[in-house]
Amino acid sequence: MSYQPTQPIYRFGSSAGDTLRKQNDMLTDIWCELDGLFPSVYQFYNSENNTAVATNNRQYVYSNVAEAVRIADMVPSICNSKARPLVMVYTWHLYHSGLQYCCDQDEEMTWIQSFAAGADALVMWGYAPDSSSATNFSHWYLSDFAPMVNNWHPPQGPHYS
Repeated sequence: MSYQPTQPIYRFGSSAGDTLRKQNDMLTDIWCELDGLFPSVYQFYNSENNTAVATNNRQYVYSNVAEAVRIADMVPSICNSKARPLVMVYTWHLYHSGLQYCCDQDEEMTWIQSFAAGADALVMWGYAPDSSSATNFSHWYLSDFAPMVNNWHPPQGPHYS
């Protein structure tokens, strides 16, 4: 069975990108008051074994983080020499539905695309509403996530110096 995403994902690389950037440009008074930008890149769809979804996920993450970096880079020039705010990307260990853990491919892609787009940091957040969820999270974290993080090395490039 072929899985087709049903929820639109608005990204700055899409046909709506120019409109979204113009809307952000009208918010300069807000950007001048912030010390950080916190784009969220929660994954909507599992891309395991689905190249089209993987491409869409990758574009979604990169374009949303790149837009936050664009705004952060503008701040010193539009806000009376205010320091550039940090861009700290928020991610979640579950897909947007909250029912399934992100596959390793999507988790690592989020890290790679966030830093490739110029993020300063990643923040992983979440909660466990009950002891069963907390136990499941602990197992996933210790057996899957922590080993992946410990073995991960950011790609080399302009944002990795």
